[in-house]
Amino acid sequence: MTVRGVDRQPLYIDDRDHRRRFRLLEIAVRRFGLEVLVIVQMTNHDHLLVRLPRGNPSEFAQWWNSSHARYMNQRHDRCGHLFQGRYWMDLVEEEGYLFQLSSYIHLNPVRAGLAERPEDYSWSSYAGYIDPSRAVSWINYDYLLRQLSPDPVRAREKYRELVERDQRMRPPSPWRELKEGRFLGSDSWVRRTKELLGLRTRRRGRGAPTGRIPLERVIDVVARAIGLDATDLLSPTLPVALEHHPLLAYVAQRIGGHSFADIAPLLGLRARSSVSAAISRFERQRERFAETLAVIEAALSIK
Repeated sequence: MTVRGVDRQPLYIDDRDHRRRFRLLEIAVRRFGLEVLVIVQMTNHDHLLVRLPRGNPSEFAQWWNSSHARYMNQRHDRCGHLFQGRYWMDLVEEEGYLFQLSSYIHLNPVRAGLAERPEDYSWSSYAGYIDPSRAVSWINYDYLLRQLSPDPVRAREKYRELVERDQRMRPPSPWRELKEGRFLGSDSWVRRTKELLGLRTRRRGRGAPTGRIPLERVIDVVARAIGLDATDLLSPTLPVALEHHPLLAYVAQRIGGHSFADIAPLLGLRARSSVSAAISRFERQRERFAETLAVIEAALSIK
């Protein structure tokens, strides 16, 4: 997961800002049920390696980022957006890729010239991996370390050796190996993951069929992307559904190819102009839903 400052502007002014964001991350981890394996706060962006045993990344990122933005605006007497969009999340295959990515993230401060050694950089989880006295309770170090050795001391030694080797060898960025802009893993794993998420594996090429995407398919994909059942998404009273009706209208019209007349009864609207107004509302806040829309487009094979 990556979050960036708008126009590459800093997310932090001083150490107090870094400490505050770490504290907010601790609260978010306990509140939203994610597991942080790796965290590195740079100057204008953050990198996280997380597991999602039960957590909702959208809710987590929205709370964490908005809380930090409010803090920064109040403390530094600033206004406007702090973050560039919401966040970007890639899916990673554990076998053969997890340690490659964790090492690369931990070495970011060294590559950027912010520290000579990764353990010298304060705003990183690396020190806790090699020195238990510097570990914090809300980072799950054991998930990676246990895969290296059942002996905690040996596991920490091996992790240090892995990162120091990469510091010497300077392997290329693992993000160069991303498939379809989102998946880091083998071809077979990508296929299985897309099937699990309900994404199409085929691609639309030149001469792809025009025609509409069935409304049932559009509803199902949008519902999956925001974590609702299709029936709940169409609710005329559920607040979270009403919040996403402009998104559904946009996807159904602009991607699904449906008319305002098709969409109006779907959302309980009497006038076609109300559908147009809903789509306009979505477009004004499209940046907020950028990551969700990317998932929806992938699911509908719109590239």
